[in-house]
Amino acid sequence: MREKDLHRDIEEKFLTVYDSVSKLSGEIGEIASTSHRLTTFVEGISAFGAETYNKVLDMDDILQVMKNIARQSNLLALNAAIEAARAGDSGRGFSVVSKEMGKLAIQSKESAENVSTSLDYMIKSIEAIACQILEISTSIEAQATTIEKIASTSQSIMKLMQNLTDTFKDYLLEENLN
Repeated sequence: MREKDLHRDIEEKFLTVYDSVSKLSGEIGEIASTSHRLTTFVEGISAFGAETYNKVLDMDDILQVMKNIARQSNLLALNAAIEAARAGDSGRGFSVVSKEMGKLAIQSKESAENVSTSLDYMIKSIEAIACQILEISTSIEAQATTIEKIASTSQSIMKLMQNLTDTFKDYLLEENLN
């Protein structure tokens, strides 16, 4: 192979490597950008999860009110039963009210217990999801950092390839002048 052909071949290979590294650098930049968008998305999900968790805790306060109403309804039913017993035949109305209040108290208590069980499950689920989101977020941040390092290395390689290409061109120019 003639020296001129060898020089052209080397220059073409330098340019091919430079173009490849340049494309790689662009693709790495795109991955880094996507990682940052994904991090923002995960942070949004995390904030929404925290807000939902707080709403569930608020529902627990409402549940406590429901439980208190169930207890008070039960006391009213007991008082109505006592008054019905004291009044005898004329207290039959109290007896009916007592039975119905007792049924309502039992239904309220059972409903409150069901809601409490559901809320406990929801709280545990939200906490588990929050832990998973934190792990995902940490992984994404680590990936973004690694990608940024790769992008920096890729830029360094591109500069080195450009310097090698320029040095080679200068060498060829000197060779042609001599």
